[in-house]
Amino acid sequence: MRRRYANAPRSAYHAIAVLVDPDARLVPAVGTLRTALDLTPAEARLAIALQAGDDIGEAATRLNISPETVRKQLKAVFAKTGVRRQSDLIALLGNLLPSA
Repeated sequence: MRRRYANAPRSAYHAIAVLVDPDARLVPAVGTLRTALDLTPAEARLAIALQAGDDIGEAATRLNISPETVRKQLKAVFAKTGVRRQSDLIALLGNLLPSA
């Protein structure tokens, strides 16, 4: 007979907490992105800025380029990686990080 944990009396009291320090977020290296995804250095730097949590405006400021240049580079990154949204790009980049 299989025991069903959902019906166990204490199952409602179990919880998992995951704490993440956003300032300690890992990002892939430029070289990794260039090799794995065939990105240019500028596209790799943009992808890293987005992975670090920057939005388009913050990435433009950090990289000292215009928001329009960011959009053009992001479009190229999407084409090279096959993703359609920034959230998908972030997930893809997360897969390139070593597991902790």
